Order: sequence, then structure tokens, then C-alpha cells
Amino acid sequence: MKAQESFKHDPEVQVLLATDAAGEGINLQRAHLMVNYDLPWNPNRIEQRFGRIHRIGQTEVCHLWNLVADETREGDVYRTLLEKLEEAEARLAAKSSMCSASSSSGASRCATS
Repeated sequence: MKAQESFKHDPEVQVLLATDAAGEGINLQRAHLMVNYDLPWNPNRIEQRFGRIHRIGQTEVCHLWNLVADETREGDVYRTLLEKLEEAEARLAAKSSMCSASSSSGASRCATS
């Protein structure tokens, strides 16, 4: 925890290197730039990581950079992650439009699903 406390409170400390364990339960809102050099298979893990810096009370615009070498296993993982995120976005958009249509007809199916 010493490195985390130094990062949070010491203005001289400008960089914090962390393992995937920093993706959960740690408030790092002093940071505003995250660089991922090891991508997880699960897109939710990236969201959890980014959520450590993009929090309520953040005063800076947050940026996320993913370092990926093309034509590597990591590049394949990154493409798969993007595909999963696009699929999830499409499903949410479809559900949202379905809820809008059902709410205009008076149905409330989307509230419980």
C-alpha cells in the first residue's frame, strides 16, 4: 500500500505501475491516464481498471491507451475484446429501442428484464 499512498499524496510521484489487482477496489482518481500493456480476455476487466481513475470527483478528462502489437496473440485478444464490446453495445441498443417501443404502448416488460 505504500506505493499507492505515495501516488495519491506525493506530488513528486507521477507514475504508478500496477498489476491487475489494482483493477478492483482501489481509488486512483488522482490519475487521468491509464496505459494497458496486458489486455484481459474479459472486456469488463478493462472497464474495472478504467473505473479506478474515472470516478465521481475526477476533475481531469481521463484517457485510456491500450498498447497492442499487431499480428500477435495480444493483437488477437484486443480484436476479440473490441468485438465483444461492439456486440454488447448492439444488444444494449436493441434492448433500449425495444423498451422504448414497449413503453409507448403502455407495456412495462423492460423494467423487470
